[in-house]
Amino acid sequence: MVARELRESFAANTRELADLMRRARCDANWRVAAERMKSLAATFGVIPLIQLAEAAIEGVPGDPAILRDINAAIDSFA
Repeated sequence: MVARELRESFAANTRELADLMRRARCDANWRVAAERMKSLAATFGVIPLIQLAEAAIEGVPGDPAILRDINAAIDSFA
């Protein structure tokens, strides 16, 4: 029961961060949301999402391919 609640909370929080990334109007906002996502994913040991967050941090802010991959990774975890 607790594990399911943690998983649901993780999915909700990462979806919120992905939405913040999608709506980011400057590079700094994109980077902060990606760094938070990386930290949250690390807390739960979700390696694919850690790697995608790192790619977002190093890549071009607003990259739709990275956002699509992040959302797919969140969906597969949830």
